[in-house]
Amino acid sequence: MTRSRIGSRPNFQKQIMETITAAETLEKKDSGRLFLVNASTGYTITLPKAQVGLTFNFVFDVGGTDAAMKITVGDTADYFYGQVHVTQSDAIDTLASQVVVKATALATPTSYDWLLFDADATATGGDVGSYVDITCTVDGGWLVIAHLGTSGTPGSIATIYAGA
Repeated sequence: MTRSRIGSRPNFQKQIMETITAAETLEKKDSGRLFLVNASTGYTITLPKAQVGLTFNFVFDVGGTDAAMKITVGDTADYFYGQVHVTQSDAIDTLASQVVVKATALATPTSYDWLLFDADATATGGDVGSYVDITCTVDGGWLVIAHLGTSGTPGSIATIYAGA
């Protein structure tokens, strides 16, 4: 088996955490940080142009309702793909998922260039405790792994979408 490594050995230091409460444009130097998201108001977080090895982690410290929080790509050729799982915050065993295959997103990147979060929606989530891990695995492609909560009943999940 051949293994390739990107980056360097762990330095066993604490992870840098920052809080986001308003529109923000992230830079490459922000890669590897944990962002605590206050989604109580609607705003957009813009990622840098996708380059292999960049990674961003978001945890919803404060959920939001009706004023959706969004994350978008930093370049028009970039796209999101991966899995989003949404569970109902106040019910047991209510789950819906969205899976976007890399080849599909690569073929039409402008159809998969936004992430939408809303804590009381049925097509997405963003309640307290939700988290999103975004990693660039190929230039232009952001792999999304998200576990979201919503007070709505999840169905027909569309967190990864063609937004504006």
